[in-house]
Amino acid sequence: MLALALALTLLASLLSCSQPPATPVDPLAQWKRARAKTSSAPAVWVAYGDSITEGQGATKRQLRWIDQTLTSLRSRYPGSGADVPYLPGWYAVFPPDSPWQPYARRTGTVSNDSFGSLGLRTATLSRGASQTYALEGTAADLYYLTKGGVMAYTVDDGPPTTIDTAGAYSTANRQRITFATAGRHELTVVAASGKVYLAGVAELDGDEASGIHLFDNAHSGYTSQQFVDSQPDLNPIVQLVRPDLVTIELGVNDYLRGDASANEVKANLRDLVVGLRTALGDKLPSIVLVLPYRIGRQPSNPADRWDDYVAATAALGNELSVGVLDMSAMGTSAPGGSWASDGLHASDAGNAEMARLATSYLTGG
Repeated sequence: MLALALALTLLASLLSCSQPPATPVDPLAQWKRARAKTSSAPAVWVAYGDSITEGQGATKRQLRWIDQTLTSLRSRYPGSGADVPYLPGWYAVFPPDSPWQPYARRTGTVSNDSFGSLGLRTATLSRGASQTYALEGTAADLYYLTKGGVMAYTVDDGPPTTIDTAGAYSTANRQRITFATAGRHELTVVAASGKVYLAGVAELDGDEASGIHLFDNAHSGYTSQQFVDSQPDLNPIVQLVRPDLVTIELGVNDYLRGDASANEVKANLRDLVVGLRTALGDKLPSIVLVLPYRIGRQPSNPADRWDDYVAATAALGNELSVGVLDMSAMGTSAPGGSWASDGLHASDAGNAEMARLATSYLTGG
């Protein structure tokens, strides 16, 4: 029996050696397929993140690294319109470096609420309140939540169109609005009765069925755990927009607050990746974990070193066969140069460098 067992072990070893090596999994496979067809179908990118992705430190929304990357991608692949991403109900950025907001103006009582929309940035309009977006293009997609009152929207000085948002709570609601002419338009949303929950607007400029589309799903100050807890709100919206690429840049706030260890952040990121793959089972996107520049600010009570968070995130990329975009070559954040006045967030110059690294990664292969 011993001789037989040894012989079987030897045979198994020989067979394993004779097998060809496994083909490496390309984490960008779906993204590459999508970017090759942008002349006839949209390639959709959803960007999860904290303030680094939302753009704190940039002096204009257009100078965020995700916006600059979008511009670079659209210059390389056909079918895109204006370089404007999805615009949420509000941005969680703050002065003095980043005083900008997505809307042109507001009237009445509008509150910035953290639930129910991409980036958890819902504008809640009390009765009679309004929010106006300045757009340029051929159409717009209006995103909103249900379990509210009656919403009315107007384009320029046109007549109002109403949407009854009553019914069961849902975060995945979209209304296509086609403009009578291409060009500049104002889209105004009004709470005609009750409260209305405005998620955001996506501008379209002849690229309704083509080009590269960016949906910003970031929130300044948020931790990986907060995004995990928000999956019931976020996953239905992500299912609605059907991304080909999802980038996830999270963990900095966990580190700075000392709320979660490197292994706990790794577990949270795993939860997000698995949750996305489950929600998007009929169309699995390319998923990329983003490691930003080295964080120079030292927390008062760190759970781990920053290098531990970097190592844990990179290890997860290997374990789950997802991409890892490492921007640590930018160096360590400090006031001046590539970083804003707070010494933590990227300046306009730093955002440009991040965009260069992201573009290089996303256009490779």
